[in-house]
Amino acid sequence: TKGHSFVNVDLDSVEGVQRAVQGGLVSKELADVVLVQDVRLGSLLFGNGEDHIHADNEDISGTEYKGVMFALFRHPLDRTLSFFYHKQQDNESVHYDPSMEIYSLVDWVNSPSYITNFMTRTLVGKMNNQIPLTAVDLDVAKEILRRKCVVGLLDEKAESMKRFARLFGWDADVNHDSLSLLQGE
Repeated sequence: TKGHSFVNVDLDSVEGVQRAVQGGLVSKELADVVLVQDVRLGSLLFGNGEDHIHADNEDISGTEYKGVMFALFRHPLDRTLSFFYHKQQDNESVHYDPSMEIYSLVDWVNSPSYITNFMTRTLVGKMNNQIPLTAVDLDVAKEILRRKCVVGLLDEKAESMKRFARLFGWDADVNHDSLSLLQGE
């Protein structure tokens, strides 16, 4: 877009995040907004904790990079359906898996590769279905969202984008263009 620059990085893998850190994505303030599908990978870009990845020879002592998480949420069943069809049919997707072509939705949901309660498991770091989730896990996940995430709803994406634009002070022209695209205008 005229007057705006973009950085193309792969944030769907640990290796991609490592390359983004090595290239100074956050430390050199190369982007105002970073889009990630996996909050665990995105969190590796920020902070100075033991899980933070940093560039070789980069002095990060006393440096803490903070991000603000914002997300569009949708009903878990809608998310599951979309993810299934992405894995099964979208060969441009990083999630595409040709072996999924033989599965029905029911087959997949009953297979070991399906992750139950995906968002809760992601937030509390229990991605293995063999590890049962507890009421405490649900409370922790809700608290993480309450404290650390600006929440929008995919079913109300235009209103959610307006909310994000107000909160982050995004340019009105970009906001209008983005809203027009989201509303299908």
